[in-house]
Amino acid sequence: TSEPESVKVVAGNTNAVQYTVHRVGDDSQTICTFGYTDDLKCPLNDLKPATMYKFKVRACIKDVNPAVCSEDVTVSGYTKPNRELGLKW
Repeated sequence: TSEPESVKVVAGNTNAVQYTVHRVGDDSQTICTFGYTDDLKCPLNDLKPATMYKFKVRACIKDVNPAVCSEDVTVSGYTKPNRELGLKW
């Protein structure tokens, strides 16, 4: 029998992960980079209230050569409506 091949990936010192968030339907793209212990929050600007959005998200470890990236993950949902609509929270 033959031995399976192994792949060794050596991460850099920062273990930084870069997330690319692409808004489906336009050219809007947000890039957020996080360290190993950072809080994973990536603010998205210019969203309208009470609107359905779809995003594709990809994560990449950038401090290795070549970069190691996930497949795109698609998520969707509505933004909250304005309080001006008379709705109670």
